Amino acid sequence: MTMTKLLYYENPELLSFTTMVLDSRLYDGKVQLELAETAFYAEGGGQPSDAGEINGVSVTKVFEESGRVWHELEGVVGDVDTVEGRVDGARRRDFSIQHTGQHILSQAFFRLFAAETSSFHLTENKVTIDLSQGDLTAEQVLQAEEMSNRILRQGLQVKVQVFADKAALPENLRKLPVVDDSIRLVEITDFDICPCGGTHIASTAELGLIKVLGFERTKGKTKVEFACGDRAIAEFERRLSSDSAVSHLLSTPFTGHTEAVSRLVAIEKELGREVARLGKELLELKAAAQEPHSVHNGRAFYKLDPWSASLDEAKLFLALVLKKSPGVGLAVLHGDPARLAVASSTELNAGAILKDVLVKYGGKGGGIPQSAQGGLPAENLAAALAEIEAKLLGAHSA
Repeated sequence: MTMTKLLYYENPELLSFTTMVLDSRLYDGKVQLELAETAFYAEGGGQPSDAGEINGVSVTKVFEESGRVWHELEGVVGDVDTVEGRVDGARRRDFSIQHTGQHILSQAFFRLFAAETSSFHLTENKVTIDLSQGDLTAEQVLQAEEMSNRILRQGLQVKVQVFADKAALPENLRKLPVVDDSIRLVEITDFDICPCGGTHIASTAELGLIKVLGFERTKGKTKVEFACGDRAIAEFERRLSSDSAVSHLLSTPFTGHTEAVSRLVAIEKELGREVARLGKELLELKAAAQEPHSVHNGRAFYKLDPWSASLDEAKLFLALVLKKSPGVGLAVLHGDPARLAVASSTELNAGAILKDVLVKYGGKGGGIPQSAQGGLPAENLAAALAEIEAKLLGAHSA
């Protein structure tokens, strides 16, 4: 039990209150207050805390720590014994709607497919549940959504009961409580009952709509993202606006989007292949025209500084010029970090030289004797380049 009386348990509609300050502290530059009673919901069970104001100062977080409830403020309320609190009603109602919707959707998945909810996550713009089964199909997810919306239309009552101990609990709980006393059960009449410390609305009719926005199967579980009430409507409007914009761009109605986008994807892939082919041809032409930076003992040294294309293209270019004129090559991509490519068509081990020098100058990299790449802080580039070039030419001359 907390020292603070939790008013939202007795009256979830209460949004303003006056109370005594039990304690205050400064933590990480923020004022935190412990109150005799509060209407602010403290974060927990996947639901974020309420927000609002205390004596006109914004409350950004409410949390429980070692049985004490702390209210974190954006500013200072002064040395006062009594404060007035005001909860952000819109945020409270939104979170209550999403949390109640989670109970309904979780029970639908459990009834239909014996899929238990292992975790629930609620933020200001996203709601998800993780289900114990990792093989749920799109059709099954739709069935759970349809069952959930039938429950909404029935306008079932959402009731809260508190039990002193586990022995008095009903047998039809969707999940077991994690505490042994003062167990709070949230019941949706004739549909769902489970332990929960979150805030909820009074009737399923208040949700209006539950809409699954997507799901993914991972690590033996199924993660389902959904939205309820105004959130679901806002998401529908956002997607409708996006669809309208796409329709305008494609000059095709919504029903033709899939076919039109499929054609564009196919064209993009073909263009990508053609660009890659032309890029390789251009690189080959440039390589054919590239003269060595210098020649040592009949072997070429190519120094490409600066190199303006990608590191992969630098490696390919060096391979092409060294095929034409055996020797060694170095390409430099300026930036922070700076990136380097080294190549060799001789007995010289390009990977070993590059790795040794880069480690010395706070970088990392390496590769095989014929080709290597890496990066280092820009401030060390000049010194590293001088040493790499000396090693290339020294080993080369030997």
